[in-house]
Amino acid sequence: MTKGFDCATPLTAKTGVAFASDGFSFAARYLVPSGWKALTKAEADLINQAGLDIVSVFETTAD
Repeated sequence: MTKGFDCATPLTAKTGVAFASDGFSFAARYLVPSGWKALTKAEADLINQAGLDIVSVFETTAD
């Protein structure tokens, strides 16, 4: 079974590697118009370099 997680806060290289080492294979990250939750190209590259795939979640409001 594939194991992943939903994460509103941006991941770092260190946390990406830690999740991959714990057996996770993907991270669900947010595609939002703006704000602190937004997945950036730089973060996407770090997530992929850690060995994780990305599931994108489009969100315009939190409610």
